[in-house]
Amino acid sequence: MCIEPIIRKIQGCTHIHQVLAFGDDIALLADSLELFQDLLNTIISILGQLSLKLNPRKSHSVMYLERPQRKSEILFSTLMRLA
Repeated sequence: MCIEPIIRKIQGCTHIHQVLAFGDDIALLADSLELFQDLLNTIISILGQLSLKLNPRKSHSVMYLERPQRKSEILFSTLMRLA
């Protein structure tokens, strides 16, 4: 499956979920905008190696705020669809 290398690279050995996937959908989970951008860049790089790309028209970003005390407590997430 094409999505498996992405999951393995993004999730790595961390016990904190950073990626969720189902079929051709990928959801990134990050607690900072910087980490989110790093994860997104990694996915774009891996997809390029597989001759795949994201479909921006079917991709969405969501920022969840759960009464954060600091900006660092904001959770960034995105749902991306492969083209």
